[in-house]
Amino acid sequence: MAAIPEHLRGRLEDPELFLALLDHSHTLSVAAGADVELDAVAASYIGQVLVAVPDERHLIEAVETDLSVTDRPPGGTRAGSSG
Repeated sequence: MAAIPEHLRGRLEDPELFLALLDHSHTLSVAAGADVELDAVAASYIGQVLVAVPDERHLIEAVETDLSVTDRPPGGTRAGSSG
């Protein structure tokens, strides 16, 4: 995880990133017909895949903001409120 540049951290949660790197390693190894070194896998994944992944923190913030606006019933008040 230390290989991930600061500006790309947070694009995926650490467990998701780990699994994505394993999958990318498998894909590269099959294509190469041999195991690919982890440094090469990380560089490839960062440069070809991770740069295109949206930052999950921004997506979560957008969903939370959207939910706070749309969880109101048609009358304009939250369910259970009196006013």
